[in-house]
Amino acid sequence: MNNYLQLTLTENSHYWYKTATTIEMCILSYFLISDAGNNPTPYKEWIFGDPSLSIGGNITYLDKEGEDIIMSDQYSEQPDGGP
Repeated sequence: MNNYLQLTLTENSHYWYKTATTIEMCILSYFLISDAGNNPTPYKEWIFGDPSLSIGGNITYLDKEGEDIIMSDQYSEQPDGGP
């Protein structure tokens, strides 16, 4: 079975979380509707900007390792016991 997330369009023309198959997909959905969905410009600028900086929103935290972007949930414990 493929992992997926489902967003639904509200009466106010905003997308909102409806369902997800995994906690990872749930976190991604909150990033899309809350952090990046409200104002995507800072994220776009960050992606192509200074790689030493990190960026966070209401739900997620993004960091760069070389050319890779690492997204994590600000409120869940990391599996390896990290922050």
